[in-house]
Amino acid sequence: MALHHLGVEWRLEHNGKTSLFCPVTDDPKRRILDLFGKETMEMLYPLERKVSEISVHGLIGHPNFSKKSNRQIYVFVNGRLVQDRLINHAIVNGYRGLLMTQQYPMAILHLEVDPAKVDVNVHPTKREVRFSNSNVVHHLLSETVRHALDRAPWREVGGSVESQAETESRVQAGGGVFSFVEPSPRQ
Repeated sequence: MALHHLGVEWRLEHNGKTSLFCPVTDDPKRRILDLFGKETMEMLYPLERKVSEISVHGLIGHPNFSKKSNRQIYVFVNGRLVQDRLINHAIVNGYRGLLMTQQYPMAILHLEVDPAKVDVNVHPTKREVRFSNSNVVHHLLSETVRHALDRAPWREVGGSVESQAETESRVQAGGGVFSFVEPSPRQ
């Protein structure tokens, strides 16, 4: 919940010690830094897109920053945290060709949809939703993730994805032959 409610201070204390503290902020990156740390923040890339009545914004992780479960996919639909198979599939589909089998990226996405086009009463815990235009939502999410990855400052080198800083560091150290893959222009 702290990922979405930036205007709320979050503090978790255990045995008299503060184990989590997130001050009020208006910067989503600051909140991610407070929750996950600098290393995670450096592995995330922003995305944003609005098409008709649907908008999505947030951060997606470097393909090498994947895990064996989808627990690091955080999606908020109209402010509600959901764990929805359609949404998760769309996100993973956007990474097609970049993830190993049974690997899931990190993603923190906020999806805004006309409330009349979302049914939140599909699951008793309200963690799943049903969209009246599910194919459109799936396509939008998948393509938005793919376009963001295409524009990310990561480079394809010898079959593995690495950041621009990693590439520059390797080049300065006298690393082998490489080629840059230019990102697509922003739309």
